[in-house]
Amino acid sequence: MKVASPSGAVDSGAAVGITFGYEVQPHFAMELTFSHFPTSTLTFTQGNYYFDEENDVVIDSETDAMWFVAKFMAQIADLPLRGYATAGLDVTYRNDVLATIIQAEPTFGVGLDYIFRNRIQLELGFQYVAGYGEASVTPANAYVPFLYTVFMRLGYYI
Repeated sequence: MKVASPSGAVDSGAAVGITFGYEVQPHFAMELTFSHFPTSTLTFTQGNYYFDEENDVVIDSETDAMWFVAKFMAQIADLPLRGYATAGLDVTYRNDVLATIIQAEPTFGVGLDYIFRNRIQLELGFQYVAGYGEASVTPANAYVPFLYTVFMRLGYYI
């Protein structure tokens, strides 16, 4: 009997990215973010659907994501601190030997912004991107990862 799912996966590490945003008013902004996620290594046991003539059972997969979100912010007391929630659309790009896929899906996040007096902002947040999968004999061919990041970023207001 052949197996269709990986027997193991390693995909932790630091994601890198850049964000551009426009604050429409103190309680609403729009942001565009590009993130490159660390390489995921998938291990398949011998005798599976992805096993080839060269006995390759380890696959490295690259994932990039770009999301456009609306950011809703609320001032916290008289502090230079704002809580926020985001919601929007993500486009995820997955590339490996099994498939090259571009998939759109929803994304949302929450976090805190600390505003310094000299136009600098420190942000701590969480972003989740819904992935995609299909029930099939070879699910890894159509799978788009479910992505989540906890991040800290430094921003400058122009």
